[in-house]
Amino acid sequence: MENLLREAASDYRAFCEAAETLVWAAAEERHDVFRTDALGIMLDCLEFPLGYVEKNLVSAYVRTVLSSMAWAEEWDRDFWDIPRRERRRCLTKGADLYRGYAVAREVRLIRRSWEHLTGEMEFFAQAHWRELNQLGYLDRMAGGAVVEIGGSYAMDYVYFVVKGDRTLMVSCGCWD
Repeated sequence: MENLLREAASDYRAFCEAAETLVWAAAEERHDVFRTDALGIMLDCLEFPLGYVEKNLVSAYVRTVLSSMAWAEEWDRDFWDIPRRERRRCLTKGADLYRGYAVAREVRLIRRSWEHLTGEMEFFAQAHWRELNQLGYLDRMAGGAVVEIGGSYAMDYVYFVVKGDRTLMVSCGCWD
């Protein structure tokens, strides 16, 4: 999985190419963020139509990033569900803003265990761990394939998880 994601996660041009050709599949989305002082965690979970992720892993990754971006910026849920030419124009004109969402500064692409990720989630969620646990992310994604995409600096982590037709983007770290 990490080899398939390498270009889209490390090169903004490759991310844009994948985004431009992306067919906007219907997906059920859920987004949450938890912060305790400087520690924080953001979760973006998408459930795609049957068979979509297996056949379109890079597109599912790019779509998860685009949906996360739209949610974080408080845009309409389907902000990116626009014609390809318009998507290309937005990604080009807004590159300074979008690059930070799309491409990790420190690309790691390390396969991790589900247990490793849940340990990280528990640490960064802190007092919100019980609440996060009750939201069902852990039950729905338990045992999924986990890749540490990278981050912006040493105490910042982005993970991508795939299980069946679901994707989960976990961003966690020390945030000011």
